[in-house]
Amino acid sequence: MHRTFQRTLTTGTIVAAAAAAGVIVAAPSASAEVADGFYTSNAGFLGLPYRSDVGVNDGTLTLFGPFGAHHYPITDTASGGHITSFGTRYTLNRNSSGGYDGPVTVGPFTIGRSTLTPS
Repeated sequence: MHRTFQRTLTTGTIVAAAAAAGVIVAAPSASAEVADGFYTSNAGFLGLPYRSDVGVNDGTLTLFGPFGAHHYPITDTASGGHITSFGTRYTLNRNSSGGYDGPVTVGPFTIGRSTLTPS
């Protein structure tokens, strides 16, 4: 009985130490949100180009299209962010020209590219 208690105590101590180390060692996720402002959006997917004006305000991308304004929440990532519309993800990685670009994906498949250029 003494050995079982000691083994349980040792195992519990190891698990607790590993959990504590994971909390201490784990770095916080970096966040580089998409900057507020007005942009020109260019997207090309499945061979079809699409251009529109967009605005970003407080973590929401607003697309001004022919059928009115559509609002998409931006999920922040380490390099910018992404939006999802009807299962299609538009990745917005900060680029060297002050805008954003990235792949357009559906599931694991890349179907095109998108850019946001400051207006």
